[in-house]
Amino acid sequence: MRLVTWIDRDLNYGRDAVEAYLRMKRGLRIILDLGAGQGDDLERARRVHPAAELHALECDPQKCRRLTARGFVVWQLDIERAQLPFASESVDVIIANQIFEHLKEIFWVFHEISRVDLPRFSGQGNADRFRIR
Repeated sequence: MRLVTWIDRDLNYGRDAVEAYLRMKRGLRIILDLGAGQGDDLERARRVHPAAELHALECDPQKCRRLTARGFVVWQLDIERAQLPFASESVDVIIANQIFEHLKEIFWVFHEISRVDLPRFSGQGNADRFRIR
């Protein structure tokens, strides 16, 4: 009996949506990727906003070394216990792609995201901060 594979090998975990969102934004200075993994979302950010500072937050030491080699500013810490290493209201965009399902301390993480994210005073307010695909 042959088993059928139900895995979509072309799945990109929302990277196209991240890139499309970044293309709508102008003048970004600081982009932070929480749980940056291999840095694929940050590579897309680099392509769209080459002048922005690209920060990767990751807990895995091996991934941190790879991210550093790719030229990102890397922060190795446990997002569920540590404060994000940014001043309040200092980050233009926070990417959190495929991380929330791995967290237990979700309220702490959302607190920190809210603290460092820049407030927006445009027509839509800050509603796009927690957009879910």
